[in-house]
Amino acid sequence: MKKFILFLLLLSVTTLFAASPELEKAYSYEDQGDMKNAEKYYKLAYDKGDPNAAGDLGTFYLNNKNMALAEKYLKIASDKGDDFGTYELGKLYRAQNKYDLAIKYYKIASDRGYTEATYGLSVLYYVQYKDFPNAEKYAKLSIEQGSLSGISFLGTLYDEQGNTKLAEKYWIQAADKGEQTSMINLITLYEETNKPKLKEKYEKMLNKK
Repeated sequence: MKKFILFLLLLSVTTLFAASPELEKAYSYEDQGDMKNAEKYYKLAYDKGDPNAAGDLGTFYLNNKNMALAEKYLKIASDKGDDFGTYELGKLYRAQNKYDLAIKYYKIASDRGYTEATYGLSVLYYVQYKDFPNAEKYAKLSIEQGSLSGISFLGTLYDEQGNTKLAEKYWIQAADKGEQTSMINLITLYEETNKPKLKEKYEKMLNKK
């Protein structure tokens, strides 16, 4: 269970695009903690038609706990085919315990190939419903889409099912690619199974991070 708790973290997303000057200013003000000006420039970017602004504005409101405005702008982003906005809308509904809606929007983004949404589905199915088949399905799909966290989480799913051999297999795959939670899980596993050399290997790997 301790290994599983490591996965109950907020998911983070990095988006790559050419931002408008207004969005660049919004990001800068938000980084500085100036939320008033950040909101101002997010709105300016949206009013000028920046295609990324609705999703970013919605996420800004989501991060600042204004759920009504967050939902408004994230729905606009999702309706325009913004995968990031669609994923963030799923996160909003998950935070509100509206799991059916969270799954709906995660699936829309996942079907478009948005990896974080696919991984989010795997976690949601297991954490909220203990639905191992769907959790396994979407963990594997997230791996196909390139998710390193998906590899590690699949190992954790197998560990939760008592399949230590498969858990170890996927944790090794993830750890060898630099995923730190898997390193911690392997250290714990090898301590429990009295394999000091393997434990030391992943301790050294973790300490290099």
